[in-house]
Amino acid sequence: MARDIQLEESIMLLPINPARKAIAALLTQLLVVLQMYGVARPEWLTDDLLVTVGGIITVALVYFIPDRRGGTP
Repeated sequence: MARDIQLEESIMLLPINPARKAIAALLTQLLVVLQMYGVARPEWLTDDLLVTVGGIITVALVYFIPDRRGGTP
């Protein structure tokens, strides 16, 4: 749980568009909720895999998808 809070705080410190920060924070919270409630999922879908996938999505949002200003952060 502390790792999730630290990840969310790290996201807020990134020098990126506030809308992207909000999306990344929401994805992080979704992962936390999935972990807390132990949503039924296949055995191969571990907590570490969920966090990894969330991180990959966040990095894609932050660094590889250009914003409306026409560039990446």
